[in-house]
Amino acid sequence: MILVLATRVLAAKRENPNGRLHSPQTLVLALNEEELAGCDRKRYRCRQIRSVGTGSFTLKYQTGRRDGARIRPGALDATIAPGRLFAYDVVEEVVRLRYVELRQREEVRTELAEKEVRISTGSVSNLSWEGLAGLQCLQFEHAAELAEYYRRKAFVLHMDGTREGGNWTHFVLREGLTGHVILSKKIRSEHSADIEKILREVETRFGTPDCIVSDMSAAICNAVEAVFGSVPHRLCHYHFLKAIGKVMLGDDHDG
Repeated sequence: MILVLATRVLAAKRENPNGRLHSPQTLVLALNEEELAGCDRKRYRCRQIRSVGTGSFTLKYQTGRRDGARIRPGALDATIAPGRLFAYDVVEEVVRLRYVELRQREEVRTELAEKEVRISTGSVSNLSWEGLAGLQCLQFEHAAELAEYYRRKAFVLHMDGTREGGNWTHFVLREGLTGHVILSKKIRSEHSADIEKILREVETRFGTPDCIVSDMSAAICNAVEAVFGSVPHRLCHYHFLKAIGKVMLGDDHDG
């Protein structure tokens, strides 16, 4: 992220007699010389921004027109998406608190409020999903680099499906040596045709694995054979021991 906007806000903060920092009510951001070149119809617009690093403030920013296209300050576009209230650093912080710190929505709302970022629990949910979607796009954009990294030792592909109730199965594929989740899909059923589609997406994005580990259900075996027929396919130790426990101990086995 370009930090020009954040730096200007921080520089403009003032300290009250109690020693607490407050953001200025309004910050002005003009186009730089390069952005102004060839622009006409220049004007200023205002918008509200809420940022973890700078709190909440009003931004008055300059725009112009060049060849029919609207020109905005690059520092603004690097800080917040068009038409949004929350800066990218808020999205990042929500994802960190939700999925790294495992905080509940109300806990996230409270912590952000302490940083002068007012947010509803509904917006916490929306930003967490938006952040995950952004991470997925970033992962797919660098899939070839990730595949090369995995193959420095071995590309071991683990896969398993979990029934979530109703008609959906959450099917997850993970790189075994790094623990990276490389693909996660909700599918209607754990049929071989559904799994085959997922494996073909893995093949397209990350290439062919060196080894596959699963519970070796009939559906998974058929899908693996159709997509990665020559790749060694091994039984997951957990599922093996779970199956042995059920055979030996029956109903007393806790799974």
